[in-house]
Amino acid sequence: MYDLLAGKENMESSYLMTKYRALETFPMLKSDGLVGALVYYDGTYSLQQHYNTIRPLISIYRTTQ
Repeated sequence: MYDLLAGKENMESSYLMTKYRALETFPMLKSDGLVGALVYYDGTYSLQQHYNTIRPLISIYRTTQ
């Protein structure tokens, strides 16, 4: 679902890890009740990029008021 929502902005596809692989990769995890792990990639949010996206809309809004 995350990959679908991320669309073309997705950095890499999500994937599942087995319990063994999760404990090997993240040894600080407690093994009690652990069945595996989900790995997904998330980007950082750039306020400047957001502003650059909505700036034209702000200009249009201001001219109509």
